[in-house]
Amino acid sequence: MNKREVIASNGEPFRVAAMDGLEYFIYRRFDNELFKPNGFSVYEAFIRFANGKVNAYGRLDDFDSTRHKELLIKTAEAE
Repeated sequence: MNKREVIASNGEPFRVAAMDGLEYFIYRRFDNELFKPNGFSVYEAFIRFANGKVNAYGRLDDFDSTRHKELLIKTAEAE
């Protein structure tokens, strides 16, 4: 998918970031969790583009939350 197709299916990203020639769309999403007091939790997910096309995606909270999130994506892929 290209950026236009991603926006058409997911809406505008919450935030956009770029690093090392790659671009990231960051989305905020909600998980319904039955046992949470308020009934849901918020998480951030990324869609990464290389040369204008999607080449990776995932949830940002799957990584160590103490470091800059775009750096975590790059680090996790290098492992």
